[in-house]
Amino acid sequence: MMTLIAAASLGSVFSAPIPKGQNHKLLIFTKTAAFRHDAIPAAVETVKKLAAERGWSVAHTENADAFTPEMLSQFSTVMFLSTTGDVLSTSQETALYRFIQTGGGFVGIHAAADTEYDSKFYAHIIGGYFLSHPPGGYKAQVKVENSKHPIMAGLPKMDWERYDEWYDWKINPRQNGVNVLATLDERSYKSGASEDHPIMWWQNVEKGRAFYTGFGHFKESYAEPAMQRLIVNAVEWTGEKNAKRKSAD
Repeated sequence: MMTLIAAASLGSVFSAPIPKGQNHKLLIFTKTAAFRHDAIPAAVETVKKLAAERGWSVAHTENADAFTPEMLSQFSTVMFLSTTGDVLSTSQETALYRFIQTGGGFVGIHAAADTEYDSKFYAHIIGGYFLSHPPGGYKAQVKVENSKHPIMAGLPKMDWERYDEWYDWKINPRQNGVNVLATLDERSYKSGASEDHPIMWWQNVEKGRAFYTGFGHFKESYAEPAMQRLIVNAVEWTGEKNAKRKSAD
């Protein structure tokens, strides 16, 4: 039986204590129960560096015991960074969903879409599930669909070329009601899964905000200025409501 931990037991859950006095408080979650991306260490270090530059508080864990209402209440945003497989219990899924419903933020990166396939709550949060991908990495044209959204601030307003591993989806995420920010031009790489290929999107989950990007398979991705800007924008936009509320407390 899993033993739930009290909020005071942060040291046993997080790899570093949470600094005090900042508005944006980010939880990075990297637990994997299936394929594990070797980019995870570089990605975590990049996000921590960005957090230091932006004045966020940040904690990193692979311990799903952190997903309780008490623990999550400390954060403005939760980031699922290339998680895979079944990583949360039913009660932990419920805690995550409730956190977002009530104003929390969610950022999903790459294999976050290869996670929690049997959870109706997570399905709502993530907006689309991984099906397959062409072998290896490819250069592809990223087609900007909405350059005016805050998550796209500072990113190319027109199409740009990126190298990554490109996911195909079980169901086109657009059919799930997400708001697409960018798609892939499948003529520019080896795919052909569909003519409409969303690769980044956002949605409201009641009072909360959720964002997903398919970027981020390779560790080199996290050295890209555009990827770093995307992470900063996503964390600050998804966590805006909770951060403002915590400032007022």
